[in-house]
Amino acid sequence: MIDFVTTLTEIICELGVKVKVLCIDREFYTRAVMRYLQSAKIPFIVPVKGSRETDERNCYK
Repeated sequence: MIDFVTTLTEIICELGVKVKVLCIDREFYTRAVMRYLQSAKIPFIVPVKGSRETDERNCYK
């Protein structure tokens, strides 16, 4: 996954496209990808599965 993300972001950069936020799927939720995006200062959104306890605590009642 990290190879794909680094290649993709390099191509985007070469094209001169400014990324406001990178929306990626949960398959990309790996330590290597998160570290790369943070070090490259690329904002990102990725859905992650929470636990039932976390979901209940964060739910507005």
